[in-house]
Amino acid sequence: MNHTLTEFPNRLLEHPDLSSNDRRNLRKLRNLYWNAFKHASKREGKNMRDDAEILSQFNDTVNDHTLFIGWGDYRPIARALPIEAQVFAVWYMVLYEEKVAPGVDLVSMRRRFPDLRSLDRLSQKRMLRNVIAQARQQNDLMSNHATDQDPLILGPSVSDRK
Repeated sequence: MNHTLTEFPNRLLEHPDLSSNDRRNLRKLRNLYWNAFKHASKREGKNMRDDAEILSQFNDTVNDHTLFIGWGDYRPIARALPIEAQVFAVWYMVLYEEKVAPGVDLVSMRRRFPDLRSLDRLSQKRMLRNVIAQARQQNDLMSNHATDQDPLILGPSVSDRK
């Protein structure tokens, strides 16, 4: 796990482990929902967007792809990823092996998530949480320069407290 997680964020930069076609398709998917969540009106700002149909199609599985691309876009800016995002990226690649570019070695990733694809969704998510908890206990991973030390969910700032 150490090698997989510490090396993966560097490879996530441009998602080289995904086939170029899947990278393109995932970005289109991200933008479709991204725009629906982000914009109430069309570009001209005059007409309201009607994204009800698009938003009705958004689900937990679509969120997997959106998060994978989002963390990939975040990594070059932050130069590090939270351990949760690093583990999620490995989990994603095992779960969606068909999107991984030929020649990528998934053996060590599959060892972290054995039989992941055969599990129901709840068990897949439970395994993800368990591996994240294990990774948090590994000092070499947590102290690695590729691991963002800030909490994934930030509490209220001092100025927000009353």
